[in-house]
Amino acid sequence: MIGPFFQKGFTLLDALVVIAVLAVALGLGTPAFDHYIKASSVRTSASELQKAFILARTAAIERAVPVYVYPDASWGKGFAVTVAQNKTPESCSKDSTDCLHHMTPSEFSRAKIRATDAAIEFLPTGESTTPTTLIVCAEDYGDLRTIHLLASGRTFVLPDTGACDAS
Repeated sequence: MIGPFFQKGFTLLDALVVIAVLAVALGLGTPAFDHYIKASSVRTSASELQKAFILARTAAIERAVPVYVYPDASWGKGFAVTVAQNKTPESCSKDSTDCLHHMTPSEFSRAKIRATDAAIEFLPTGESTTPTTLIVCAEDYGDLRTIHLLASGRTFVLPDTGACDAS
């Protein structure tokens, strides 16, 4: 026979202590999780842009025609890789043979992107007519990714620090 002091189970006090501990752990973990999401967004955006530049350069060499990367109003709203000059990302459809790749805002990260050039052209030699630097960042997050596009058409991404004042 089990006495009143040896009953199995949890008391209300036990449950309240566990809930309090979980609430404190969740409260401490949320800012770190937000930081992780912003860092992931910046890395993903930089990677997507770099892949688009590599695709454009490769296509220009393989097809022996110029290939263009056009932003959709701004780089952060999407972009298109196309073999047609003056082809806007809005005019790219899945059936279009001119569009090699199209990234829309729903597929693209929420990171902001600073860039000076409106479009980037890759020549059949693989060279870029518009060597440039794009900065990928997120608001209230100090780590940036800088994408360097060289005149040779090669790209590389470097981590950087600073303020995100992209529009």
